[in-house]
Formats: sequence, C-alpha cells, structure tokens
Amino acid sequence: MSTWEKILCEALSLFSAYGYEAVTIRQIASAVGIRESSVYNHFKNKRDILDSIVEQASARYEQIMQRLQISQLDGSVSSLYDNIDANDFLELCLYIFTIGFKDDYLAKFRRLLTIEQYAHRELGILFKKIYIDDVLDTLVKVLQKLINNGKFPPGDVKSMAVQFYAPIFLLLYKYDGEALLGDGAIQDLKMHFRHCMDLYGFRYE
Repeated sequence: MSTWEKILCEALSLFSAYGYEAVTIRQIASAVGIRESSVYNHFKNKRDILDSIVEQASARYEQIMQRLQISQLDGSVSSLYDNIDANDFLELCLYIFTIGFKDDYLAKFRRLLTIEQYAHRELGILFKKIYIDDVLDTLVKVLQKLINNGKFPPGDVKSMAVQFYAPIFLLLYKYDGEALLGDGAIQDLKMHFRHCMDLYGFRYE
C-alpha cells in the first residue's frame, strides 16, 4: 500500500469515528506514521483528502453495480435477470446487505456519510444517492422484471421497493459496528425476505 493510500485509509478511519471537522492533519499523519509536513506531499489540504476518499469510494460502488449487471445502457434490465427466481433474488438482497459490512472501506465510508450528511450538503446528496435512490432503483427494476415474468402480481412497484428495502436499511444500522456479521443479521434478513415474498404472493413454481 502506497503512502497516498495509507493516508486515505487512516483518514477515513478517523473521519468515520470522530467526524471530519474534529480530525486534524497531525492526527492523520500520526496514524500513518509520517511527519505532518509529509502529508502535503500527497494532498493539498484536509479537504483534498476527503474529496479523494469520496472519489475512491464512489469508484468502488460503481464497480459493484457493474458487477451486478442489472441495468443496460438504455436503462432496461439485463437479460441475465430474465429467469430470476426467489433464491436469485435473495442472493441479490444478501449481497447488497452484506457488502456494507464485508468491505471495511465502504463500511467506514457509510459511517462518514452518516455523520457528515448534514454538515456537508454534497455528502448528504451522495448518502441519499448511494444508500437510498440507487438501491431503490435497482429493486424497482428487478421487481418489475419479476412482475413481467409472472412471478409477482401486478402492483405499485415503487411502493413495493420501499416496503422491501426500508427494513433492510434498518437492519444495516442495527448491526453496524459489529466486528463480524453474525447469523442473527442474516436470519433477520431472510425472515424479512420470506415475509415480503408471502405478502406479495410470490409464485415459486
């Protein structure tokens, strides 16, 4: 790991624990094990560090969405989801849920955005985009595919997505900070998933 990367990682750890304003360049340098002046060989100032953290995290999220291959260039759902079933949908939900825990960088970034979303408007907008709008958009597309394939009965797909995701968002914060994502979190998610499948009359055949 380069010094540039170490500075980003240590700064993110500090920002996510204490908030951006409370952390100094000196504290970041101490955590990395370099002189305070050395930080300026890599970044103009503390804000430059924050902007670089945001850029790196956004790139990671973009890679995740590309890996899921849900949306095509025209905004339609990829043909990979033509034959999606209950197990596939559950795996998708588990992936979205657990990525925020398994990727330490992204877990800390989410905490940073949670802390700073009100002090920095642009971070609040980013928080809403990543953890609300993008996830709901993904769920809307997948649920619409399930409806089109006759797996779900017709309905207000946007309301379905909100009702499905809201408890998952709650669970994300309920289990936040745990060193390991235990069976309890996974079981809670699976229970919620089955409840929604039954509530909306998912056809398992």
